[in-house]
Amino acid sequence: MSNVYENKGAMATTVVVAASDSLNKGAANYVCGVAANDIEIQAALNAAAGGEVILLDGNYVTAENVVVPDDTCLRGQGFDTVITPTGANIGGASNGAIELGNRSILKDLKVILAAGAGAGTTRPNVVMANTKTQIWIEDVWLVGDRSVADDGDSIRQNGIYFNIVTDSKVVNCRIEDSDRHGIRLYDSSNNNTVTGNTVQSNNQHGIYLYSLCNNNTVTGNTCQGNGYSGIHLAASPNNTITGNTAQGNTQNGIHLISSSNNTITGNTCADNGYHGIRINASDENVITGNQCDDNGTGTHHGIYIYRSSYCTVTGNVCNNNLIDGINVFGDATTNADYNAVNGNVCYGNGDDGIELAGGADCNKNVVTGNQLLGNTGTPLVDGGINSNLAHNITV
Repeated sequence: MSNVYENKGAMATTVVVAASDSLNKGAANYVCGVAANDIEIQAALNAAAGGEVILLDGNYVTAENVVVPDDTCLRGQGFDTVITPTGANIGGASNGAIELGNRSILKDLKVILAAGAGAGTTRPNVVMANTKTQIWIEDVWLVGDRSVADDGDSIRQNGIYFNIVTDSKVVNCRIEDSDRHGIRLYDSSNNNTVTGNTVQSNNQHGIYLYSLCNNNTVTGNTCQGNGYSGIHLAASPNNTITGNTAQGNTQNGIHLISSSNNTITGNTCADNGYHGIRINASDENVITGNQCDDNGTGTHHGIYIYRSSYCTVTGNVCNNNLIDGINVFGDATTNADYNAVNGNVCYGNGDDGIELAGGADCNKNVVTGNQLLGNTGTPLVDGGINSNLAHNITV
């Protein structure tokens, strides 16, 4: 046994906490009772600030928020370490059952919000950080609380909520059953990486970037069965969305609104209720190498470029979508001009392979080198003006 496990006196850089049902309580510096375990966990975190707190396997019931200090790691022993925040005092003004400091680490544990945790207008996020940097969340399983009504503010009731958080990572986590979003980055949360996570069964968006969240990378995530879109960007430019799977979401697989200069590449968007990928009032985006199959329950398409200009739509495969494979639409509110739709494969869709729509509001789009095969409607419909159509294969 290591010295730190044997030390029951002055706290070392690494501090060990046991639950009441942990198997090896004799190895711990702190042993919790059956309730209000936030007291021992917080004392350990304060004692180990700048170091590490290890939670042994077991069940920890917290009645107050747990705050991880700057430069400190809170680590469990995998998903056999379970924290259950419960009671009216969880959340409050700070909004998080677990709150993370600068350069803090949260890893290797499970957090399950108890049904009804928090109060009616202060429901908690499972994990949150506000105006912090260089946070690392890895291999955690976060379960929200869908048993209570939405309390009316999107800064609460998320699985992970970052507000003005920069240069941080969320890696290989499972995030589910939140009343709002699975992961929400807000208000200039920049230069973050969200990778390898499974985000499912949340009431709203799976992953949501909102309000000038720039230069983030969202890669290799699975977003499925969420109540809104799998991945949603609003007013957030210059992000990279790559290699994700967005499937079975009630709305879109991937949705951009008022978000320009993003790159959406190599994603799979399948079986979503609306569009596979929807670009809404968002110019100069690159949409390339994506697979969009079997999307739509109404007038929905594989890829929908709506009121957006100067977008590049290249090398995508759009198969068996309810309406068009690719649809570019402009209107008097906002044109859809100068889009390049090149080298895509659209087959087996319920209406057209590619459609340009909007007349004078859909101007000077380039549609070249596409394969448009076996679509129920017309292979290529040019409802715009001054279009450049060349070298498309239409069958």
